[in-house]
Amino acid sequence: MPEPLPPIDYSSRDWASLRSDLIAAKRTRMPEWTSESPNDFGIVLIELFAYVGDMLSFYADRIANESFLDTAVLRSSVYSIARMLDYRPTGLGSARVTLQFTTPSSAGPVTIPASTQVQTIPDPGMAPVIFETDEELVITGGGGSHVDTVTATQGQTITEEIIGASTGALYQRFALFRSPVVDGTVSVTVIETDTALQWAYFDHLLDAGPNDPAFTTAVDEGGITWVEFGDDVNGRVPISGAQLLATYRIANGAAGNVGAATLTQLTSPVVVGGVTQQIQSVTNTTAAVGGSDPESIESIRNNAPRSLTAINRAVTTADYAALARRVSGVGKAIAIATSPTAVELRLAPINNPGGTCSAAVKTAVLNYINPRKMIGTTVTTNDPVYVEVDVTADIVVLPTYRRDTVKQAVVNAVTAVFGDDVVDFGGRVTLSRVYSAINNTEGVDYGTVSMLDATPGTPGTAADVVMANIEIAAVGTVTINATGGIV
Repeated sequence: MPEPLPPIDYSSRDWASLRSDLIAAKRTRMPEWTSESPNDFGIVLIELFAYVGDMLSFYADRIANESFLDTAVLRSSVYSIARMLDYRPTGLGSARVTLQFTTPSSAGPVTIPASTQVQTIPDPGMAPVIFETDEELVITGGGGSHVDTVTATQGQTITEEIIGASTGALYQRFALFRSPVVDGTVSVTVIETDTALQWAYFDHLLDAGPNDPAFTTAVDEGGITWVEFGDDVNGRVPISGAQLLATYRIANGAAGNVGAATLTQLTSPVVVGGVTQQIQSVTNTTAAVGGSDPESIESIRNNAPRSLTAINRAVTTADYAALARRVSGVGKAIAIATSPTAVELRLAPINNPGGTCSAAVKTAVLNYINPRKMIGTTVTTNDPVYVEVDVTADIVVLPTYRRDTVKQAVVNAVTAVFGDDVVDFGGRVTLSRVYSAINNTEGVDYGTVSMLDATPGTPGTAADVVMANIEIAAVGTVTINATGGIV
């Protein structure tokens, strides 16, 4: 009687298990094949098949993981899932600054037009960071040099770029040629039968009627911004042959937060009416603020499911917070009902630990929420309360590692515990997380935390620190005492 076939073990997914199953099958199907030496050509083939099976199992697991928000690691997968949940990841934000222009005493009135570009002096091989003035500035002359200021926004404006021509099809989409594009800066002009009309931007085309000249934008995993049109049910379709023009701003995100006295160079002479304006100098007396990078994958994982709780209307405080997080520039939000008809929103910026949202972002939040709130409810915005948490720890460095290098790595690891993607309103900074950060640092033998405390002026204790609902934990003084290792 032939030996019965062994059952198929569907849990065999690695090389060793697949090799063992194939050899077991070989013994049953080909009993005359008795050699199992690694030098046997048949065993070599079995091991090669096991190797291929191992790779296929790995790819199958990765494909399955990319289908879920919690396990996806590719930005393209996270973006696709967020889009399915109708969540728009927060895009790039431009930095803002106040520029100070000085004209010589010999100059008469000097006009500096809006969108005049001022830049940093770049290091060799690096591109300059460019800012554009927000409005026209006129400096009156006479009686010595004159100084005046004007606000400026980081980036460059791309004006009336031809992005394509309509085919008359439903759901048309066109890519903008330059990137990265600043959130909320895209405007679209459609030229139909020699008539140019600026179309209206909608966060969701579902809010547009069949005759509304509407468009929306979407950003893919590569950072390319797409202009999307409707289907004659939600937003009308541009007629066939219509020329499509886009105006938008590109920027550097967080890299645009340049320091004071760094914007000192005009990109080109300022010419008004054929006359070159006399400008003695330009500078920024304070650092630029407000620049932010696109929303991180971890932040999208946290915010995309929360956005479903609001369903585009605000009833509960959780709804208000979820809607606020949809606005570009907002990274964290919490809503507090100060009375049955009054809601206070505490807002924290995206990718800017310890920072506050600009007045423009707060206004955008109110403009977004007001049409969606309950009638008679008053909504106000406010900044978070940042609470600095001090950390003191003693570490022992392994004998083969440099003490100073490991010490700095531990400081960085502890600081990361308070990262933008980790802390939130009303969060808890746990002692175990700090221990994990220290002991998982390469070169650390072991560490002891003697203080984890947010009470200033006291010796402090080593215990979990819990924030109030309007508070966010921020890193305070990190003191690492190191022994051992190579000095």
